[in-house]
Amino acid sequence: MQVFPTFYMKKVMATKQGQQIRFATSLDGTRIAYACAGAGPILVRSGRWIGHLELDRNSAVRRPFHDEMCRTYAYCMHDTGGTGLSDRDVTDVSLEAQVRDLEAVVGAAGFDRFSLPGISGAGTIAVAYDARHPQRVTRLALQETTSRGIMKRNPTPQQIAETQLLVKLIEVG
Repeated sequence: MQVFPTFYMKKVMATKQGQQIRFATSLDGTRIAYACAGAGPILVRSGRWIGHLELDRNSAVRRPFHDEMCRTYAYCMHDTGGTGLSDRDVTDVSLEAQVRDLEAVVGAAGFDRFSLPGISGAGTIAVAYDARHPQRVTRLALQETTSRGIMKRNPTPQQIAETQLLVKLIEVG
């Protein structure tokens, strides 16, 4: 069983389930906010398309999941560049940039080997990271993810209309 490196535990672990926000610097200079809590095998969750470490940790919806992960794992997560506590003024939100953000977090945290879940949109990030660093990922778990978005999978006219409506809702509000 792999646990946090000793130097990391002394600096970061406030309580078994508490979290302290730290920052890693991605290759392009973007400061990426990350937090780790819990104890046990290391589980690194890639950033989501939108998130906020502090708000997520205290959310009535997300807190139970976070608490459960921290009971079993040394659970580490980060805000994607442009969201949450990470630098907001980000122009490159490509898959490549998001993989670099994950590389920066893993490097700053000092993790050699860890499990990597890819949930929803973060699945492609997890797969790309694992393809580049197979020696570091002990387990890759994918949930509700796809290699191509709906508009790249021969969508029906209704799916096109629904997707365009969702995009417009995001633009408006």
